[in-house]
Amino acid sequence: ATEGNKRGIVITRSTYPSSGKYAGHWLGDNDSKWPDVHDSIIGLLEFNLFGIPYIGADICGFFGHPSAELCERWMQLGAFYTFSRNHNTINTKDQDPAIFGPANADSARRALNLRYSLLPYLYTLFYEVNSNGGTVIRSMMQSFPKDIKSRNIDTQFMWGPAIMIAPVLSAGKIEVEVYFPGGRWFDFTSGELISEGDKKTVTVSAPRDKIPVFVREGYIIPTQLHGANTEVARKNPMDIIIIPDENGKAEGKLFLDDGDTIDTVENGKFYLSSFKFNGTYFSMTITTHNETMVDSIRVGSMTIFGIRREITSVTVNNANKLFEKLKPHNKLYIKDLGVTLQNNVEVVLK
Repeated sequence: ATEGNKRGIVITRSTYPSSGKYAGHWLGDNDSKWPDVHDSIIGLLEFNLFGIPYIGADICGFFGHPSAELCERWMQLGAFYTFSRNHNTINTKDQDPAIFGPANADSARRALNLRYSLLPYLYTLFYEVNSNGGTVIRSMMQSFPKDIKSRNIDTQFMWGPAIMIAPVLSAGKIEVEVYFPGGRWFDFTSGELISEGDKKTVTVSAPRDKIPVFVREGYIIPTQLHGANTEVARKNPMDIIIIPDENGKAEGKLFLDDGDTIDTVENGKFYLSSFKFNGTYFSMTITTHNETMVDSIRVGSMTIFGIRREITSVTVNNANKLFEKLKPHNKLYIKDLGVTLQNNVEVVLK
């Protein structure tokens, strides 16, 4: 049910062509078994192609009794379902993360906090799909259609064009074989360069408390400090992560609205800005600004991955800013840009 012009949420198990305009979908009753963890990825990819981007499976399984390890890994993967829900039937054991002890709870918290930090990027993807069609969760085949090897991969997937997720899908594993198409790919959390140049398969560390997540060259990703819920998180400072390509270029977008009112896009009541970076110059240019709630949101830090040259100064809207080069992964970190989303922003590196 909805209240006035406020949004409701509709999740359905029965769908048909065009359902994605009105509802999300969950993938039905599954088992607490490792093959079901893997199969859920296939469901995500298929339903995005069906035009239903808000999609997820019952995390940890609907039937059965999941092991601590299975539920830990499934919570990590489930943090990257667009519809993320841990759910099971009656007369089964509790399977919330805390049931399995502090280590599992911390692992789930880490994965969910990562999801929350990426909500600005995810929300922008949904805006683009709403406005132009397309998919939010994408197969490697869809993202790299000319790459023959990508056509057979269903163990890793993309969020939009920029983020790749490669979960652990079997018991006892602390490494994942990840296929990287050509170009530069970085570990999202550390900024470590994992692959560059030609396409290749890399064995990546995946300890029990980590899901491997990677970012692709050429993109700018807006993030936000996580919070207890989205109402809190969306008021937190916005951080910007830049992943330049081999020519030093990257681009991205940020869409925001009040998060509560229906038909904000149709009524033009939203905020949209574009990001561009050319190796020395970053710009945030506002293209639509009809939502005043964003005016108080600060632009906090900026992190640029893979900066190999020396930087002697950084200015933000002509004001000098402190920065540091973070080794060993060649990240440039500007702690506080000192601006808000209310105005255009220019950052110059020298």
